[in-house]
Amino acid sequence: MDQYLSQLETFANENLMPYAWNIIAALVIFIVGKWIVGKLAAWLGRVMDKKLDTEVAKFLGNIIHVLLFVFVIIASLDQLGVETSLAQRVKQCIQDAIGHSLPRKETIAERLGMNVRTLHRRLADEGHSWQKLLDQVRLHQARQLLCQSPAPQAEIAEALGYSDIRSFQRSFKRHTGMTPGQFRTQQKPDL
Repeated sequence: MDQYLSQLETFANENLMPYAWNIIAALVIFIVGKWIVGKLAAWLGRVMDKKLDTEVAKFLGNIIHVLLFVFVIIASLDQLGVETSLAQRVKQCIQDAIGHSLPRKETIAERLGMNVRTLHRRLADEGHSWQKLLDQVRLHQARQLLCQSPAPQAEIAEALGYSDIRSFQRSFKRHTGMTPGQFRTQQKPDL
């Protein structure tokens, strides 16, 4: 029981504490935002020489709160090392699709709400390409499967969407400098 509580405390300290500061920051910004909206509504009322409609004031307040909240969330994700770039979203879509079938860029582009040309252009703006991201995701998952699964290479190749085992082996060697078998042997702990 003590070990379980210790593990739970370690998990909370490592994974939840960064969020605590983000929640506190969001609450402070919310309170400050309410105050700013009130002052802005009063100022606009004086400038316009009449009382500002409460619905307009609420609308302005909601806009400011949403903008501040989005700013805090993006800053928090950046602080936590969570990427919010298009490339990261594409990689996540590829990871979700691999295992079922080879993800098609048309499907991923549609899922992200854009056409294929826009996807290519925006990825190029970030210094990425579809093939590069697909290769990165496949390589990452291949490494995981080789380390954690006793599955044969042919099965791993099929799961990652390669046409055959040779394509998988060539691609793996091109990116790592070793074959999947050599990588698996190297990763096994010495007994």
